Amino acid sequence: FESRASLVHGAIVLVCLPPEVAAFARERGYVPRGGTCPGGVVPVGKPVLAMSGDTVTVMPTGLLVNGAPVPNSQPLASDRKGRLLPRLAMGRYVVGPGELWVLSSYSRLSFDSRYFGAVQAGQVRAGLRRLWTAESDR
Repeated sequence: FESRASLVHGAIVLVCLPPEVAAFARERGYVPRGGTCPGGVVPVGKPVLAMSGDTVTVMPTGLLVNGAPVPNSQPLASDRKGRLLPRLAMGRYVVGPGELWVLSSYSRLSFDSRYFGAVQAGQVRAGLRRLWTAESDR
């Protein structure tokens, strides 16, 4: 990823999951095999939720970033197949230097930082641009 300057809140990035998370996601079939990320999986595409210095609060009802609620961020207890999902400890997490939290607030079923916490900004492989859709205002 060429420019860390384009890492901003809401930017959509392709990022490699931490190795232990990648192994779990590969085993469950959440991410395809065959990529260049640790664990031999492809990077995941997710919006940046929080960056260095932000505070993420994990609550049973969902996440807060710097005190503001994040829509559709309540973690699920289990996946579509009824398998238990990992749970982060409830509480406040200050995002460290070189870390990001990524979360898809438009999909309740997304496997993202609400289950495993921060990813390393150095593992961002690319930034993505949104395509125009029929629901876009432009």
